[in-house]
Amino acid sequence: MQLDDIEKHLRANGCVWSSEQLITSLQSSAKNGVPRYVFDGELVQLAKRLSWRREQKEASKELAMFLQQVDFNSCPWNIALGLRSFKGNSELLKQVIRDQNHADGRPRFEVRKLRGSEWIFATESVRRYSCQEKLREQAFEAIRALDAAVQSRSSKLLEESKDTADISKLGQLMRDWISGASWLTCFDHSTLVDEVPGIMTRVHLFDGTGIEVRLHMFMDPTETYIHNHRSNFFSYCLSGRYWHKIWGVDECSEEGERYFVVNRTTDPLFEQPSDKPGSVSVIAAHTHQERCSYYIRSVTPHTVQPQMEGDRATPVLTIYIKDKAPGPDTLVRVAKMEELTSLREQQQEAQDCPLQGRKKLERLRAMHNLTRHADTLRKRPPLRV
Repeated sequence: MQLDDIEKHLRANGCVWSSEQLITSLQSSAKNGVPRYVFDGELVQLAKRLSWRREQKEASKELAMFLQQVDFNSCPWNIALGLRSFKGNSELLKQVIRDQNHADGRPRFEVRKLRGSEWIFATESVRRYSCQEKLREQAFEAIRALDAAVQSRSSKLLEESKDTADISKLGQLMRDWISGASWLTCFDHSTLVDEVPGIMTRVHLFDGTGIEVRLHMFMDPTETYIHNHRSNFFSYCLSGRYWHKIWGVDECSEEGERYFVVNRTTDPLFEQPSDKPGSVSVIAAHTHQERCSYYIRSVTPHTVQPQMEGDRATPVLTIYIKDKAPGPDTLVRVAKMEELTSLREQQQEAQDCPLQGRKKLERLRAMHNLTRHADTLRKRPPLRV
């Protein structure tokens, strides 16, 4: 219908609008954010479009296909608005995110805040999600069972003779869960992920009454300083390898030799070292590698050093399982005062740093990629669920 004819029809029915008012009204008229009318010069036509439900499905399909092709299956809100199905229609995008679900009722898309802006994430299909959820639940059932076992002991301690088999089972379950395509979807994103600068990234998976469980990812090639832990613990290697060294003190070394000790528990900035007679040296060493575990007592001084591949360190991902019984203070041992000075500077600068937003996702994706790479090399079928 011509614009003039619409004006005449309105006047005949007692509605006197100017041409500008009429055009503004027609242009702003929309249903669910979709314009009702289109203009072709002076000609006004009803917009030809799919039904609202069909339009949502088509838009949902395009959005899902787009997100499958980008990092982390996610993109900023404004990028999604630029897709052909939306053409800047924010209302349609909101409706798609709100209304489109998988067959099991889970939303197909989620909106999360990253660094102050909104990002859209695609969720996994029913089959993939269910498989990964089963693996995740099996892993946490194994963790809870170990937690209960340790808590029931009079010593409240992890024990190598009793727990090694359970640690291996847990390691296999965790490996299959983390390497799965839905690792990020099934991951609880409220979980604390933090960084110990210059040493590792940690994922705090479980903090029970008997044990604590974390993922540790080592990327730095520098060997850690000689230290003991306040708890007994197991380490299970999911990917990569590192040198693990046990250190001892030779009190019968050459006369005049001395080494230095700092109590990191009571002196975290390394300001009050004490010197002792003797020297520190490696008394045992092994390569900690995929599918292997070791147990270490709280009083044992040790170091960790990722191995090199050419000019770069081999990334290493491990599960760290420690008991929570009170143990000794953490003592740091160094051979020379110069080393202590360097460590003091590092401690003063280093603060455990919680990771958020995209940086957190990048570390989680790196862990996923490490386990996928390891499984690709070994061609091991996934654990049945």
